[in-house]
Amino acid sequence: METSIKISENLLRFTGTLILPESLELDIDYTIGITGNCIKREQRSNQDGTANLVHTIKLIGDAVIQNKWGKNIKSKAKGSPSQKLRNCIIFDYEGEDRNQYYEQVMTKILANWQDVKNFLETL
Repeated sequence: METSIKISENLLRFTGTLILPESLELDIDYTIGITGNCIKREQRSNQDGTANLVHTIKLIGDAVIQNKWGKNIKSKAKGSPSQKLRNCIIFDYEGEDRNQYYEQVMTKILANWQDVKNFLETL
């Protein structure tokens, strides 16, 4: 017999690193605009019959950080161009097996490389 655990709180965690063009000031509030994808969701027991549902967001793109005076600081997602491309392909897919989808997309890109190259030259 399954027992349903009551979710006490939905929590959000972030993973990933951004490269900042300048240092941030201590004790200043910042508003951060990010692009990310939920890569994991897990229940963590509170040991009282309830659990928290923890969602993990992986940063997949650049971010804009704004200080309380309205100054924007544009950051870059850390990672090689190939890692960024992989993240874009994988996180664009909403199915179950993202790695299989990535392999299929890469196979198509490589099989049609000349067409891809020609397309990119038009941008």
